[in-house]
Amino acid sequence: MKIGVFATEIIRKIYGKSLDEAGPLMRDFIKKTFKVLNELKLDCTEFSVKLDTLEKLCKITREVSNITLLLHEPGGECSAANLSYLDSEERKHVLEKLKATVDYAAAGGFTVVTVHPASYNPRAPGYAYSDVHYKYLEPREAWETSIKYLKYLANYASRKGVLLGLENMPTAVCIKGKVLKTPHFGKDCEELLKILSVVNSESLKITLDTGHANTVCQPADYIEELVDRVIHIHIHDNDGRYDQHAPLGTGIIDFNRFFKILRENNYSNTIVVERKIDEFTLSDIEKIKQWWRAPKSIYLNKFKEA
Repeated sequence: MKIGVFATEIIRKIYGKSLDEAGPLMRDFIKKTFKVLNELKLDCTEFSVKLDTLEKLCKITREVSNITLLLHEPGGECSAANLSYLDSEERKHVLEKLKATVDYAAAGGFTVVTVHPASYNPRAPGYAYSDVHYKYLEPREAWETSIKYLKYLANYASRKGVLLGLENMPTAVCIKGKVLKTPHFGKDCEELLKILSVVNSESLKITLDTGHANTVCQPADYIEELVDRVIHIHIHDNDGRYDQHAPLGTGIIDFNRFFKILRENNYSNTIVVERKIDEFTLSDIEKIKQWWRAPKSIYLNKFKEA
């Protein structure tokens, strides 16, 4: 298994600004970031940047060979969540932006691009992002339309040699102190697997987010159903109520059991801490390494059996 953190969070911590604000200093920012990653002996890293920044970034990252590179979709108008827009021209615009993202990922040596399942207009109170619900199709049409576009995008990614990781979504978020439901597909593992089944492309896998999963059930229970489809993992903690991006071990996630399932299934892909860089980051990395190591008792039992 390859362990990492978000490169863009390292940059924010060191320079006090985002990579999108780096301008002509981008190469220096990246050079310093990879130096930190090497000092921490990490194997992978993920970037989350705007599309115009990605165009410049891929010219730098294609020179990197000693670390696995991952990419989060640019978000905003470039998010796969918007493949369910009510306006067909806007949907096509989103698709073109996502195709450009895949192009840059291929050019920059990124192996996986994490994308979000579609959003929809819930036509009900208690949901987050109510100010933009009108821009989306209602659930049935949103599902059918987004699946069509996701099939196209997966086939496009296949031709470019890039894997898409469809990220499971949280059931709730907290906005201004109010916990609200999320109008997204792909919250529970059954629906996430249904999307993969209907799209039916070897280029569409799963980015498993532990914090999002924990708003549905214990992540160990969640991943047990689909571990063979997981190509990448975002790891963080919470108390189960909503997405919090808390330090590992401060919430209720049973990481010992989660990593036991990963070991038993020979998971060898990437896992990235998806949080800001702070005083808990080094502890997060060490905890992942500890949880990943098989307990001594396993080896003792195997020795006795032999």
